[in-house]
Amino acid sequence: MRKTLYTNFFFLCMVVTFTFTTFAQNSSSPSNSLTAESNSTSSPTIVDGGALLWDNFLTQSTTGIVSDEWGSFPPGGNQTLCADDFDVPFGEKWTIDQIAATGFYNPAAEGDSWGVQFYADAGGVPGAILATATVALTPGDPNPAGLLSTPISLTGGTYWISVYGIEDTSTSINYFRWNWFTSEDPGIGFEPHLTDLAGWFGGLPWTSFTDLGLIPPYNNMMFQLYGTSAIAPSKLLLTEFVVTPTGGEFIEIFNPNASPVDLTNYFLSDVAFPGGPEYYYNVVQGLYGGTFGDFNSKFPDGATIGSGEHQTIALNGDVDFFNTYGVNPNYEIDQAEFQSGTPDGIPDMMETHPGSIYGPDSTHNPGLTNSDEMIMLYYWDGMSDLVGDVDYVLYNSASPTPNDEAVDKTGVTIDGPDADTTGSTYLDDTPMANQLSAPSPGSGFSTQRMDYLEGAQVMSGGNGVTGSDETSEDMNNTWIVDIPTPSAPIPVELTSFTASVTGNTVSLTWSTASELNNSGFDVLRQARDEQWEKIAFIAGSGTTTETRNYSFNDDELAVGHYSYRLKQIDLDGTSDFSDIVEVEILAPDVYSLDQNYPNPFNPSTKIKFNLATDSKVRLTLFDVLGQEVVTLINGKLSAGSHELDFNAANLNSGVYFYRINAAGIDGTNFSSVKKMILTK
Repeated sequence: MRKTLYTNFFFLCMVVTFTFTTFAQNSSSPSNSLTAESNSTSSPTIVDGGALLWDNFLTQSTTGIVSDEWGSFPPGGNQTLCADDFDVPFGEKWTIDQIAATGFYNPAAEGDSWGVQFYADAGGVPGAILATATVALTPGDPNPAGLLSTPISLTGGTYWISVYGIEDTSTSINYFRWNWFTSEDPGIGFEPHLTDLAGWFGGLPWTSFTDLGLIPPYNNMMFQLYGTSAIAPSKLLLTEFVVTPTGGEFIEIFNPNASPVDLTNYFLSDVAFPGGPEYYYNVVQGLYGGTFGDFNSKFPDGATIGSGEHQTIALNGDVDFFNTYGVNPNYEIDQAEFQSGTPDGIPDMMETHPGSIYGPDSTHNPGLTNSDEMIMLYYWDGMSDLVGDVDYVLYNSASPTPNDEAVDKTGVTIDGPDADTTGSTYLDDTPMANQLSAPSPGSGFSTQRMDYLEGAQVMSGGNGVTGSDETSEDMNNTWIVDIPTPSAPIPVELTSFTASVTGNTVSLTWSTASELNNSGFDVLRQARDEQWEKIAFIAGSGTTTETRNYSFNDDELAVGHYSYRLKQIDLDGTSDFSDIVEVEILAPDVYSLDQNYPNPFNPSTKIKFNLATDSKVRLTLFDVLGQEVVTLINGKLSAGSHELDFNAANLNSGVYFYRINAAGIDGTNFSSVKKMILTK
């Protein structure tokens, strides 16, 4: 989100040890005042030639506004921080390895290093802390600039950053002053926020400058982010798996994106060894897989999956798969073929390192455990310290209880094959005890994803390729057990669509045998020689393999020919149309006036009548003395059925009569009287 400001204040926050007039001072430091003075906003020196990813530096002349109060926190004291936001473009992945910032005032350079924190966005305010790093401090230099102690990887979205000083002896912040500046530069994103964990201003949560009582407009913190940008890995889904019989074992994946996805750097694994160090993410060290029935495999170089496509990976070779399902898989793991070296035309999943699928002697036969197991689809670029979770399913015969092969990478630090020798640390996964597993399929069945939106999965602050926590999905409610359908998604299978006519009402009914990601149905109508129009939306049932019945009534139609069809809409916006059904609303053969309904009534009722031909109609209401009370209709109407809603809220209780006089264009005449009773 961006906003343009005419005049802006710049700030870069350090420890805020001053007060505004609206806050109570609980420090023994001198009283605060704000003064204007000249301050330098020169750019700090960049360590290396990393690409500039984000630039919040001012380019116009500035006037500095600073607080003149100083103060320090006791050892172990908490921080008062300011933060500002920045955006990583969607579809990109940034690896931030250094920062540059200015606007600090620290002539004594009392700190030992600079601290940097990155936060998720929580609706325009800083949210959960995603990562913390440090930058070495140059004595006497108030500008933090240099390499981060740990590179930070972020995918598309809005984030927040704060910079502060650290003393090694107390991990507190000391003797730093906060500056901001006026400028002609436009402001970027949200306005800066302050938090006061130390209690200097009463323990404020993240609070905007406006809410602090400062007069806008503001500029942003002066900071730059450097590093590398790459196309972010695409989100894919695990959608089905079979574990027994062995010949029919397979895993299915799905591409929910609008474009094809290159699978070259995607991996599939079930490596999670309880009580030991073996996990799929050790692939960055060339370790694990190929033992205890586990496998760590890579999709073939250049493999792709089309938009909306399902693909299957056969775990016991293509021959057994074909014999079981009558179709070929997209990929296979085939021990016999691997041993013989004779390809059969079905692309083979590749070992991530020698022995990761077939074991060190190439005799291992990989497969899934029948009851308690995990499957991980993940992404790795071949160099980074960390892999990115793409999708994860955990299944258990005692679902939703998690089994002991669940994965929790929280706090795991690992060093991959990149040039440096510094490891990187995973963010928090959902604790194993809180993970909710899918049901085990049992012999002859499969477990299938019924919710392609992954339920209430946590979508930020995790180890997923899109920032999600893939271990947080409630798989007990997003997966079901059903008949295997390899590479054959459950369609929205419309089994019937009919239309019937009663008077001037058309009743539409339809049924589905199964639905996949069905948002619902637009009901479309077309009168003769007119355009199609949407007249209703009927919600669908999402994903289900059970029969669903739907209906809709189109009321008060004039005589004529009508066509109807359904527009079925998926959750991702894609749509398809049903066949067309047609009906005819015929003019009645005779004139008639029906009894109002309900009767007696209070205060509303319906009056229906039929016209055998186009007519001039007068419908009036009389009391028991024969005096006309109100004229309900006086005008020309077409042949057919008509209905009037009559509200008698302004009439007294009693007996009334309503009369119709109709003069048809063919010279016919019709008159009729009915009695109604109003009871209040």
